[in-house]
Amino acid sequence: MALRQKTVANIGWTAVSQALSVGLTTVVLVILASVLTPSDFGIYAACNIVVSLSIQFTTMGLDYAVINSKDKWSTVVSTGGFLRLGLSSLAFIVIILLAGPLSQFFNIENLEVPIIAISTSLLILALAFVPQMDLTKNLRFKELSIAKVASSITWSALSLTLAIFDFSYWSLIIAFVAAQASSVVVIYVYSRQRLRTRDFDGIARNRLLRFGGVTALGGLMASIQANADKFVVGSVRGSDSLGIYYAMYIYGISAPSILTTIINTVMFPTYSILTEKPLAFRKAYADSLRLVSEFAAPVSFGLAGASALFVTVLLGKNWMDGIMSLSFLAIAGFFIAMTSPAGNVFIALGRPQLLYQITLAFLVPEILVAILAAQEFGMTGVAAVVMAFEGGKTVYVIHKAAQLTGMDLRETASESVPFVVSGAAAGAFALGISLLWDKSILTLVFAVGVGIAIYLVLGSVLSKGKLRNDVREVLALFRDRETTRLT
Repeated sequence: MALRQKTVANIGWTAVSQALSVGLTTVVLVILASVLTPSDFGIYAACNIVVSLSIQFTTMGLDYAVINSKDKWSTVVSTGGFLRLGLSSLAFIVIILLAGPLSQFFNIENLEVPIIAISTSLLILALAFVPQMDLTKNLRFKELSIAKVASSITWSALSLTLAIFDFSYWSLIIAFVAAQASSVVVIYVYSRQRLRTRDFDGIARNRLLRFGGVTALGGLMASIQANADKFVVGSVRGSDSLGIYYAMYIYGISAPSILTTIINTVMFPTYSILTEKPLAFRKAYADSLRLVSEFAAPVSFGLAGASALFVTVLLGKNWMDGIMSLSFLAIAGFFIAMTSPAGNVFIALGRPQLLYQITLAFLVPEILVAILAAQEFGMTGVAAVVMAFEGGKTVYVIHKAAQLTGMDLRETASESVPFVVSGAAAGAFALGISLLWDKSILTLVFAVGVGIAIYLVLGSVLSKGKLRNDVREVLALFRDRETTRLT
């Protein structure tokens, strides 16, 4: 299979696994919203913030550094594995020491034990580093996709079971740790690559840290920015508001941002291979932007338009305060997804410092404005700030990536315009339906069904058939039709 076709096949496998995972998680969260309280979600959100930031520290950009390394594979992957395990152990110890102050910061009593419990996942994930890098290096994304689905199934089944038996927020925390463990088991089944002491090398360690350190700083800045809004909501408005905001964040940001994970996971090895072929590299970047916009636009704008229907029908009265936040966060999710391919370009071209420089430039003013917005307008104001700053950052990041690849900004954005317009049209239809019709499950199903039809027809027309051809190609790859090509 040619590299281009293999890349699209990997996108297909990763997209399917992400779609299954997000779909299953969405259904389970809807059920959990009727069983657990916003405060339960708020406690879990606080723990999840700590883990998310810690993961950025423990990875230290090692995954990118290992994949991009030209050293002997067994040496570089084992050296990276030891570094990951050491950093994860250090992070776990620090979290134990800071659990008390973190509980005071979030103003949540007895948060120490939940934070320490969920942080054990750092050690579990570190054990999977070596075999996971082996599967990634060899573009075996089918196997990685299976691990992802196994993790989602474990989380869904366990969280529901424990919640029904009144484990409150512990149902989410225990399920999170168990889900990481199940993923690791699947990865070990598919890869024979193991951590070996004899393969550790000091020179390789220094190279990985030099490359990964700069990359990690960008990732850490991005993670801080991704969690700053939750920090603000939790500290200013309390655990109930944090719980509602976190649930809206999952639906609004995570759903369209599955494309971020897909592109980051699949395209970076491809970019690394094509760095010496400028025209092919440029084409790969353009294809990435088009694919992201094709699938993220309808989800983001559709969800933004249908937010009132979604929350009222599926979540219930305890979550009504999050309707406007969901609309703003859904659009922010589209911007985040569109930024992802540019980040891969920066790293592959040896300019990872651009990631943290750009993020840092937006981070401080965003936090300051978000604090003011939280005090005056609550979580809705914070969500609006996130949307505005993500939009501005996306424009600048795409512009910078276009410069590095020798593309014009107008040329870079032109292929995404048809899908943005079509997605906005679908979202406008969903909004109109939610305003004019009764809010019921039938209304929601009708709005979603017709919205999808509007997007597919209008998107195919405006893109001159590219949407139709790309969808057909992804589907064909699952039937082993390797003769199909992207237009």
